[in-house]
Amino acid sequence: MWSSDIVGGGRLVVWCTFNSAVEQENGLGAAIVWGAGVNLGSSYRPTVALRFDDGDIQEDTWSLSTDSKATVAPDADAFISSMKGASRLVARVWKKDQTTITAQWQVAGFRDAVRPIEERCDPNFVPSPTPTATPTPVTISDYLWRYEAGDSVHSSPVVMDGVVYVGSYDGHLYAVDADSGELRWRYETGRDVWSSPAVVGGVVYVGSYDDYLYAVDAATGELRWRYETGGDVWSSPAIANGVVYVGSWDSYLYAVDATTGELRWRYETGDWVISSPVVADGVVYVGSYDDYLYAVDADSGSLRWRHKTGGGVFSSPAVVDGVVYVGSYDSYLYAVDAVTGELRWRYETGARVNSSPSVVGSIVYFGSDDDLYAVADPRGR
Repeated sequence: MWSSDIVGGGRLVVWCTFNSAVEQENGLGAAIVWGAGVNLGSSYRPTVALRFDDGDIQEDTWSLSTDSKATVAPDADAFISSMKGASRLVARVWKKDQTTITAQWQVAGFRDAVRPIEERCDPNFVPSPTPTATPTPVTISDYLWRYEAGDSVHSSPVVMDGVVYVGSYDGHLYAVDADSGELRWRYETGRDVWSSPAVVGGVVYVGSYDDYLYAVDAATGELRWRYETGGDVWSSPAIANGVVYVGSWDSYLYAVDATTGELRWRYETGDWVISSPVVADGVVYVGSYDDYLYAVDADSGSLRWRHKTGGGVFSSPAVVDGVVYVGSYDSYLYAVDAVTGELRWRYETGARVNSSPSVVGSIVYFGSDDDLYAVADPRGR
């Protein structure tokens, strides 16, 4: 609504009115009324008009006119189009004796003509940036193929050279053709395979509930070797410089020769090692249910440092640019200096963090309870 004092006293008021009929047929309605102090007479209905202009128009042209107090846009598109580039709204009333009363208002808010109708009549309206369209989610109703294992599949698959390798609760390690879904081979372990396989140099390495770490030929499915730990092997193996690193429920982190299956060393933590190790710059990083994150020398198996959290560490660490990121049962995500083991920062979620973080740039992505988080490293790395 706009109102203005005019010559002769009183106020000239302009506003927009909308109802379903006007919106459907015309898109815009406008009205001009005048206060009691404006002497227009009572024996006739004056002519009224509106126009938008840029303040430089000299000719006497009007977008709307009618012989009543109310004016309705006969061509809504044309009237709305006239808002573009306008700096003012001008209203004029013609009296019976052909004299006129004119008022004008600054209407910078009308520079954007494409907006909801209810906003077009607000002289103070500042257009918001055009929102980015939200992509419509796509539901996929079919699959390329599926292969039925003998029980649940909790192991994370690894794809290498056109073959998908994955473990199953049915006690098997599977090799499935990535294109056709046909079985290439399967290898039977002694119990469930939760561990996610690692494939290096034509060999698949994987752990099993039967306490063994396995090395299986990637092409044939034949056993190369197996190493017996002292507990279930949920941990997924990491391979670096010819050594396989894996944790066990017997509280040890193991380093086993990747070719022969012989033990290089083992390091004892205070409880289960379900976390999967990560090797970076000659150091093995792994979590334990004893509430610690460990950094162990990859060659010797000696402790570099350990960092205390407030709960068990099932999460597998991520190491990026000298920082180790890992979750804990105490509901925190930790960022720890990879060299010193000193805490850089921690972020509380309110629920235990079993998820293993992924880091892209300075953003850490991880899950906790029902939520997925994206947390910016406050030091920016």
